[in-house]
Amino acid sequence: MKTLIIYNTASGATKEYADWIGDALKANVVAEKDVDSSMISTYQTLIFGSCVQGGKLKIASWVTSHWKQVKDKKIIVYSVSGADPTETSVMRKYFDESFSKEMQKHMTMFSLHGRISFKNFPMIVRLIVKFVRKVSKNPDVQKFTTEFDDVKKEYIAPIISAAKK
Repeated sequence: MKTLIIYNTASGATKEYADWIGDALKANVVAEKDVDSSMISTYQTLIFGSCVQGGKLKIASWVTSHWKQVKDKKIIVYSVSGADPTETSVMRKYFDESFSKEMQKHMTMFSLHGRISFKNFPMIVRLIVKFVRKVSKNPDVQKFTTEFDDVKKEYIAPIISAAKK
């Protein structure tokens, strides 16, 4: 099956996963901002990779605006965030906030662990993060204001299996 992977990324993790998936499936990989919607018709399988921002998958607006064009394809969506992918209620909320129940019926969805790196953020954002981390005692705030990298190639195995079915 001819496969296209469309992604957006904040810290590079979603792109890294997209490239690995693309290599494994011999699929074309393109950033959301570079997609020419005329290319969609030539693919049977679409894989959408997205970072999570504000509790929603950033790519959701693109998918929603192109839904008529993509809905009859095999659709796989993976999210990449700082949240633990085994926290299924959190992951479910991300997808529910991003896509209608009707759209979700046409999708196979996965959640992958990502990375948080502040080095490319503007200085003001880094200062705010540092301040919030210092004054907050909330474990969730501590978790999301601490840098980490848990991007691993082996996490893509279920996506590869789903794409090959």
